[in-house]
Amino acid sequence: MEKLTHLFSPITIGSVAIRNRIVQSAHITGFAENGLFSDRHVRYYEARAKGGIGLIITEAVVTSPASGMNPRIVSEGWHDEMIPRFQKVTDAIHAHGAKAFCQLAHGGSIGSSFFNWGHIE
Repeated sequence: MEKLTHLFSPITIGSVAIRNRIVQSAHITGFAENGLFSDRHVRYYEARAKGGIGLIITEAVVTSPASGMNPRIVSEGWHDEMIPRFQKVTDAIHAHGAKAFCQLAHGGSIGSSFFNWGHIE
């Protein structure tokens, strides 16, 4: 444990104070419902915050309807309906002392209707 002394010490990233250096990186869970954060996301992130993670980077959130993505991922990040869902996720994370960052995503010039199943009628 002597070599891990910094792992459990606080760190500040920009203006965000984080309780330790344990980070959950962004990864797709497949929990989205109609392209939005679901209650399953809330429970998933809350359990990790409760377990002691200092910083949770949520899965990629698509920033534009022009970026084709799958409906099982968070693909409606620009939509107003997303605001209360973001709030539920961050409230659950913050309730256990962790912080949340969000990974943003856009398909860019290689975005395709294939990825949002727009090619299926």
